[in-house]
Amino acid sequence: RMSQASREALVDQFLRARHGSAPEAEKMMLDTLQWRARVNIPQYITNGPQILGHPNAHFPMRVLTDPRKGHKQAVVYGLLRLLDKRHIEWEPFTDAVIAFFENLYFNQAYPIEPITVIIDLRGWSVRRHTPYRIVKDGLQVLQSYYPDRLGRVFLVNYSSTLRAAYAV
Repeated sequence: RMSQASREALVDQFLRARHGSAPEAEKMMLDTLQWRARVNIPQYITNGPQILGHPNAHFPMRVLTDPRKGHKQAVVYGLLRLLDKRHIEWEPFTDAVIAFFENLYFNQAYPIEPITVIIDLRGWSVRRHTPYRIVKDGLQVLQSYYPDRLGRVFLVNYSSTLRAAYAV
């Protein structure tokens, strides 16, 4: 059961995700609720360890903060070069993204605070590692259906090639 303050914070986060537009925030919230029902979110909570352990998910994310040490916000870090190009598949990876974030909040370790995600591209290359598109699609799921949980995403140690692609 959610407190009044938590409900207000949730609505505020959807409003911020849509730059204060109430109709767009309402549509996003309804889309999120429909998506959560369609993908059967409880399965991600119940089967989280198995989903994250799927051999073709290769999920390289970990939580850097610890609520037992008083941290109020989750900071998640992932080293992109750990994704194995030969074995990763889009669906298991996306399922792992969902399971990871659902389980992070389901256990109530963190209050309803937006998460910071750091994606480290150190040593990553198009030829040797997983296509950035798979990670970008995972981030798109977070942006579309988790505006209440996703705060900021930082790409660090990226190459000039990637920078040039996004500068256009």
